[in-house]
Amino acid sequence: MTVLLASTIFLCFKQFKNSNWNRCISSDGKGYYAYLPAVFIYHDLQFNFVDDYEKKYYNPENKVKFTIDYNNKKVNKYWLGTAVLMSPFFALAHTVATLSNLPNDGYSFIYQAMIAIAASFYLLLGLYFMRKLLLLYHCKEIEIFISLFAIVFATNLFYYTVAEPSMSHVYSFFAVSAFVYFAKKYFQTFNSKYLSYMVTSLAVIVLIRPSNGFVIFALPFLAYDFNNLKKSFQAFNFRRLLVAFGTALLLLLMQLFYYKLSTGNFFIYSYGNEKFNFLNPYYYDFLLSYRRGMFVYAPLLLLSLLGFIPLFNKSIYQTVALFLFLFVMIYILSSWWMWFYGGGFGMRPVIDFYVFYVILLSLFIKFSFEKKCLKWISISSIAICIVIAQIQTYQKVNFILPWDGINKEIYWKLFLKTDPAFIGKYNSDIYAQ
Repeated sequence: MTVLLASTIFLCFKQFKNSNWNRCISSDGKGYYAYLPAVFIYHDLQFNFVDDYEKKYYNPENKVKFTIDYNNKKVNKYWLGTAVLMSPFFALAHTVATLSNLPNDGYSFIYQAMIAIAASFYLLLGLYFMRKLLLLYHCKEIEIFISLFAIVFATNLFYYTVAEPSMSHVYSFFAVSAFVYFAKKYFQTFNSKYLSYMVTSLAVIVLIRPSNGFVIFALPFLAYDFNNLKKSFQAFNFRRLLVAFGTALLLLLMQLFYYKLSTGNFFIYSYGNEKFNFLNPYYYDFLLSYRRGMFVYAPLLLLSLLGFIPLFNKSIYQTVALFLFLFVMIYILSSWWMWFYGGGFGMRPVIDFYVFYVILLSLFIKFSFEKKCLKWISISSIAICIVIAQIQTYQKVNFILPWDGINKEIYWKLFLKTDPAFIGKYNSDIYAQ
């Protein structure tokens, strides 16, 4: 409830202060969301209605091209999982708009507002699964509260929930958190229903962002130890597993049928020339650059790595397994051709996998609470991370921080600056590094 209240207050303040409710669906989010009006309002999978809503609701310089040309057809380059999760909120908005004689074009006030609510809903749902997960690690309620409060307010998760709610990250945050909880529960109980939920969650993860399917490499860590991992295969209920795979296949077939309807082919690569370059990952820039460095804009994630200390004391196997997974995650994400993932705040693709940093953070908090001197050091460090993240969120929303291209000089010149004289300074300028 604390998170919901704070998010709502911030959302209302930001949106009304800037008269910005018609910007909740923005940036790449226009592409994730576009499936819904395309199917249910315009019946146009070629997205020819884009020019109409852009002229009506958006500034021309903010137009986003989210389609590629394939065999003389337009194809949405983003997968439709985010739209599927948004769909109940879209349906409610469309019903209200139609019954109230409001503009029911998919982009008026009511639609924008409901997408903002959808993001907050999936944030809370992700936190719900995280709490249940941390209880499996025998964390106390106060330790869980601090961990969850910190991961929201000391990282860019808060920003991408309330400032850019149409982006896919908070939806992936929910789906990955659910997958990790169900996997952990399955390895703990060998109850086949959790295996079914795990497989379905994995399908949702892939349907949102197919590259995030590498989360399956976290299974060795979640299995406690190697013997338990082997036993989990022996405990399969193949009948129930077959049903789960059938459900997952139906979800994924939605994407393939869309491609078939749009292009005549079931299988296409919708990102065009945008690819991974696995021979040239940008490790350092991804983690530590001033432009978008993961640890620079979310130092809490660096602090959470201290959780490896109590994890090592508990299990060398789990320590190695989690370290290898995080290494694979950083390797894959930093190999994307645009390692900084366009304009934005912090290293946004990592948001999808924050559940693993929450596990480490909670283990560190639990460990520190057992030692009085370390307890207050850890709480103070987390508080500092929250203050920094919230000030930088304020800077980002008010264009004190540039949209992209921040270098060392700009970063330290603007560090924690909130003076009104700086507001709007980088509203339209993009600085190349």
